[in-house]
Amino acid sequence: MKYIETQEEFFRATMGGRPNQKDLSNFDGHSYDCGCGKKHTFYFKDGPYLKEERYSPIATYVLRELKFSNYVFNMTHCDYHNLVSISIFGYFKTKLTFKHGDPWATIKNYEREFDLRKKFQ
Repeated sequence: MKYIETQEEFFRATMGGRPNQKDLSNFDGHSYDCGCGKKHTFYFKDGPYLKEERYSPIATYVLRELKFSNYVFNMTHCDYHNLVSISIFGYFKTKLTFKHGDPWATIKNYEREFDLRKKFQ
């Protein structure tokens, strides 16, 4: 796993893709390595079980869907974004990670900031 130091570098590394459009709830319960040093269990926030919940301490937000089954994840209570690759067999591999600080502020502003940066490049 590669650690990214700056937000600019993280946005460059995760450029492209789109907001997530796939239902990843069939991967609920799988674990992935996080930059914080823990293994987080993936529970899809937009899946059928957590979609109606306003807050869930176990929810994983999928902030971006990139090519080749790569996704940008953020756990509800964690200060790290992770670029995770999911294989067709359901194995999760964290490719890079970035410590962003406040999880809630970043979840709310991620798409807006990403789209603004895309327009200026």
